[in-house]
Amino acid sequence: MAFRLVLLTSFFGLIYGILGFNLYQLQVVKSDYYVKRADAQSEILRELELRRGQIFFTDRYDKKIPAALNKDYPVIYAVPKEISDPEEAYANLNLVLNKSLPDNIKTALSNKESLFKMIIDKATKDDLLAISESKINGVYTNTKQHRFYPFEKLASHALGFVGINDKNNAPAGLYGIESLYDDSLSGGEDVELTIDRNIQAHAEEILQSLAEKFNATGGTIIVQEPKTGKILALANFPDFNPNIYSEYPLKNFLNPAVQSVYEPGSVFKPFTMAAGIESGKLTPETTYYDNGSVTLNGKTITNWDKKSYGKITMTGVIERSVNTGAVYAESLIG
Repeated sequence: MAFRLVLLTSFFGLIYGILGFNLYQLQVVKSDYYVKRADAQSEILRELELRRGQIFFTDRYDKKIPAALNKDYPVIYAVPKEISDPEEAYANLNLVLNKSLPDNIKTALSNKESLFKMIIDKATKDDLLAISESKINGVYTNTKQHRFYPFEKLASHALGFVGINDKNNAPAGLYGIESLYDDSLSGGEDVELTIDRNIQAHAEEILQSLAEKFNATGGTIIVQEPKTGKILALANFPDFNPNIYSEYPLKNFLNPAVQSVYEPGSVFKPFTMAAGIESGKLTPETTYYDNGSVTLNGKTITNWDKKSYGKITMTGVIERSVNTGAVYAESLIG
């Protein structure tokens, strides 16, 4: 009995001794290694994850339709701290990927304090297969979230896009709604637009057709709901695909509907007519006789085309943008 007790005590003592030794190795001797591994994993997750809210269009039934969301893409990255021979790793990467990688990647692989370096963003299946078969030490594959626009060019000026520039090291909204509501979207909040997907698509089709027909350098269509002021469509030409915005010139990103500066001119004629109709002082069928010019306060106002239209309705004034007709409407309103 005493022998068995000694044997059991020795056995469990040995087991606890081994466990204690392993714990000592993990928590004391190798603690720095595991802390760095944990830091590396945390940094990698920060680099690969994009926590950003979605942007929605609507339809005639007020249903939400995702117009900007996050999508996973395959990536290839390195942990330079784990690479013993940066030059060899760089050469092997060029060889297995059959590419000539930038020199800055070679430099980054030599940084022993770095825990993350992107090698290929949005890698192809062939790239992933090559890396998987090569098993280069310190080089891994994973997925990274990128901003994705399922309707491509649709309402591109209104949506804008997410990217990196000299002011932002992390992805941020650079144009459009992505920029205007960047703080909210970056915090994971969604943004719902009044833009109707179907009306927007139709407006862009019409604008594209007109631009091609008249060989125009640009154009804009805005569709607004009169009772509420909601913008149902905002189309511009030329446009761009925010998924591949780097392939387009910078001038395409500016939204001429709200960013171009020009004299208002005849834009205000419909407001004058609307005020006249609202006040009951005129109707679309109200007529007057146009002599081609009118003098007010010592200044003579002529029509833009220098023509005289004779008897003309208020509808005709809008159709032909008759300056004197707008003056007549204003004189009725008072």
